[in-house]
Amino acid sequence: MNEATGELLYAQQNNRTIAVSSLDGQFLRNIGTLDSHMTSVTAHDGRLYYSNYSGNASAQDMWSVDADTGSGKTIYGADVQAYGGFPMDIRGGILYRTELSTTYDWSNLNELWVSDYQTPDSFQRQITLQVRAGIGDIAVDLERNSLWVLDYSGSAHIRQLDLDTGNLITQYQVVGDGLDAGITVYQNRLYYYDWVNGNSTLTVFALTPIDSDND
Repeated sequence: MNEATGELLYAQQNNRTIAVSSLDGQFLRNIGTLDSHMTSVTAHDGRLYYSNYSGNASAQDMWSVDADTGSGKTIYGADVQAYGGFPMDIRGGILYRTELSTTYDWSNLNELWVSDYQTPDSFQRQITLQVRAGIGDIAVDLERNSLWVLDYSGSAHIRQLDLDTGNLITQYQVVGDGLDAGITVYQNRLYYYDWVNGNSTLTVFALTPIDSDND
């Protein structure tokens, strides 16, 4: 999600670009010619940040590029051990990501690592999450102090967890899967994109608005 532009981002492995769409899923443009093994993308302050598994467990795990052009590719963080990449999100200047994957399979992911986006290797917190089927993707919801987690499963739930404790708040069954899919949150809506078997489907779930005048 690029909150600055109100656009959705999609890491595309096949053509090595980051696709951009409007909130209704209408394709707008592709950004850059990047890595063929991207697994997650997020945006902050005019830059895109993505995880990647080129080189498996012996190459750079995160990169940053210009959000408009995809140029100026720079190393982001020091991790070089994630065999299959990992989900990540930046909200409010804070980087949220899972632990490093040890295989292409994300069924064993169950941690959230939190750091300032400017110092990605200095963790503020490392939280064990109350998940049951690994993690296919994450979306941080600061308004609700929640982490939304997509199961890494062929019959996925979307789970709402407390952002501080990792405890389960609620869960929802989705019609689709979490193996080839992603989620994000923006302005009281949760966006779920499923591209399994070549069928691209964007589903938008309305979230209950938070009344800012209510203490």
